[in-house]
Amino acid sequence: MNFKLFYLFLYLSFFCLLSFYGNLSLKTALPTETDELVFYAQENGDDLRRTFKSAIESAKNSILISIYNINDSLIINALNKQAEKQKKITIYYDAKAKGNFPSNFHPKVRLIPFFGKGLMHQKIMIIDDKTIYFGSANLTWSSLSLHGNLVAGLTSEKAAHFLKNCLECQFSSTPFCPTYREESPLNFELWMLPKAKQSVDKVKQLLATAKKTIKVAMYTWTRGDFAESLIEAKNRGVHVEIAVDGNSMGKFSKAMKIIKNESIPLYLYRGPGLLHHKFVWIDETILIHGSTNWTKAAFNQNYESFMILNQLTSKENLYLKNLWKKIISDCSLVNNPS
Repeated sequence: MNFKLFYLFLYLSFFCLLSFYGNLSLKTALPTETDELVFYAQENGDDLRRTFKSAIESAKNSILISIYNINDSLIINALNKQAEKQKKITIYYDAKAKGNFPSNFHPKVRLIPFFGKGLMHQKIMIIDDKTIYFGSANLTWSSLSLHGNLVAGLTSEKAAHFLKNCLECQFSSTPFCPTYREESPLNFELWMLPKAKQSVDKVKQLLATAKKTIKVAMYTWTRGDFAESLIEAKNRGVHVEIAVDGNSMGKFSKAMKIIKNESIPLYLYRGPGLLHHKFVWIDETILIHGSTNWTKAAFNQNYESFMILNQLTSKENLYLKNLWKKIISDCSLVNNPS
């Protein structure tokens, strides 16, 4: 008997069992009809793959997706099964993104590829014209299981209608309003780029309102103007912290050079996976998050989206505190203000 092969088999079997039971312990709760927003992040023990799979399986009538990259077999199989059950499924995707294989989908899935200038970089899913999943995660295995991403789930028929209209009109000459605000109960805004021309000013305005803290987790950051806004905040006494991905070219950008010359804590993420987040957390009151990196192309050229939560709850802040703690624990501090 080949003992090396035997022990290799035992090792692989044990590893598979650990992975299986580990995945069972991850959280997958979906948004309910209550007035509650649900966050999902792999760092906080949420299983994004099974969350999206469960959301797809929960659809009674329709599924609408706008995504840069979709190739996860678990997600595609769930969509194909729903297509077989006559559910209406529409997917907008970037035809230029590596790894997208339209032939993997059921013929009844309506696929709308984007071939235009820039990226179709949104990460949005709408179930039954009311439940929204919105964030930084692509529908790939690595994005849902390995990379750091934040997704928000909420229920709002009005917001879903707004997003659906934007997605239907954004690639055509049909005019549409690119911003949306819902005061109660969740108090949030949606911004659709590049149509929302005031988006840069909006981000700067929110950074200028900070009184105590700003925490930024950003995959790619090349904009010098946002770096200057953070320096202005630091100079008026706001505690600023920044985490960026160590594999992104943004770490060599003008923006990072500006930050490194200031006494602002800068954390560099080295893995596993990518720090794929695109969020800004201000005064434990406001969160900006979505698909939008801090680059000029993201705001001026790409099809992107971001959400602003204007009044975070204590539960949401606790979630973000735990997420931030986990993010910086996996980073190295490269710019120590002391």
